[in-house]
Amino acid sequence: MTSVRVVYLVVSLVGLSCMAQAMRSPAQALQDLNATRFLSIAQRLNDQRILGGNTDGMLYTILVPTDDAFNKLSPEEQNNLDTVPGLLEDTIGAHIIPGQLFSWDFDTGRVIVTDNGHFIRVYQPHSKEETFLNDAKVLRWDEEATGVVFILLDTVLDAPEGTIYEVLKGPDFGLNIFADMVDQAQQNFTLHRTAGPYTVFVPSQTAWDNLPVTIRDELARNTGFLRTVIQYHIHRGSIHVKSLDRNGTLSTIYGNHVINVSVTSDIKLNRAAGLEEVDIDCDNGVIHIIDHVLFPSNVGTLIG
Repeated sequence: MTSVRVVYLVVSLVGLSCMAQAMRSPAQALQDLNATRFLSIAQRLNDQRILGGNTDGMLYTILVPTDDAFNKLSPEEQNNLDTVPGLLEDTIGAHIIPGQLFSWDFDTGRVIVTDNGHFIRVYQPHSKEETFLNDAKVLRWDEEATGVVFILLDTVLDAPEGTIYEVLKGPDFGLNIFADMVDQAQQNFTLHRTAGPYTVFVPSQTAWDNLPVTIRDELARNTGFLRTVIQYHIHRGSIHVKSLDRNGTLSTIYGNHVINVSVTSDIKLNRAAGLEEVDIDCDNGVIHIIDHVLFPSNVGTLIG
């Protein structure tokens, strides 16, 4: 019996040794996955979380955009990554998750915190054959290398610039009118201090300017009406544009009132509002900019 145990132990040790020898280096794995741009960035930053050289024994899950994903970035986006101080590091950090996670750990609806404090939301569209992490589609799961697990993505993830409220108040997207209305309607706590996630359809400056003067005056003087309109633009849950691919309805935080989604050659909300800019990721949700202001069906009662 003892000799059998010894043989079993020897075989096990040999097996483990072979597995260790067979495990790819992170650099080799990234080359195999057609992710040489990501590898080049990791080497330039000397990011040992990706390269597998951590001396503290910490393991990581790395969300890896393919070379094609980087090629989809606009020239301005690529230039910003190279020139804006700290942006490249923050963007790469948004792709790194502490600990080793595998495909079975990514349940739809789960929110995962990255190593630099950003949020990754897992969701599956109507067919459960695809999984998205924020707005990026998973191409391959569970690619192991020394010290890391790689998950291959078709899109470079954004490093969110703050909460929904912080992005609304910031200068980048020109959403100050909506931000001021959020303050007046006392919805700033919801969009800044709560985890959500929320999807906010934000009318552009032109959309507000195109409203009749009587409606604008009513919004300015009637706080209750303003709060209703703001709440009607907020959906509880994180929805990226890839999920707005069929006719249906979206719930809002304004009671039982819904937004109708119709899809023909493009996407329309309530058969009027089109999408101008989509998938602006925030720490507690996502913003889509639309070209019309949305109103619930009881608007006549509210301002009558």
